[in-house]
Amino acid sequence: MPICGSNNTDLGDLPTVSPNLPGRGEFIECESLHQPYVLQLRQSIDSISDFIAQHAAQGSQKQKALCNLQYFAAIRVNCQPEALTALMVNENRRNLNLIAHQLQNDSIPLQQRIGLALQLSDGLDVCTEGVTLNILSCASELVNQQKGLAGLVIKIKND
Repeated sequence: MPICGSNNTDLGDLPTVSPNLPGRGEFIECESLHQPYVLQLRQSIDSISDFIAQHAAQGSQKQKALCNLQYFAAIRVNCQPEALTALMVNENRRNLNLIAHQLQNDSIPLQQRIGLALQLSDGLDVCTEGVTLNILSCASELVNQQKGLAGLVIKIKND
């Protein structure tokens, strides 16, 4: 992990944050260490929200999904650094980033992407471990829905 004060601008390749001290203590205390993780989480959540806003049908389900994502960001991402769990900055951050990218993947049918994005938003108001499992499930399902050569490679790998 870089020392406090370094400037890591590549948000796609952030190192794993240790859930144990002393590395965790430095991560919490140093804004330049935790801010890139929070920024990437926000970008992913914003991208998922934008996708839902653009593609989901008007109605209460769409509004609920957008509210759930906004609430999730406020409570679990835009919180005090000491409240950022290792699951959030490691697993959830990577998988939310994957989800945000896969929602733009036109080889996955639009209705499936919409359904999975709405399903994801419904699973963000449970315990920390449950949120992680729900995010992982959505990411896995999106990856498994790919068509073409990428889909074939994933199918062969899974088999």
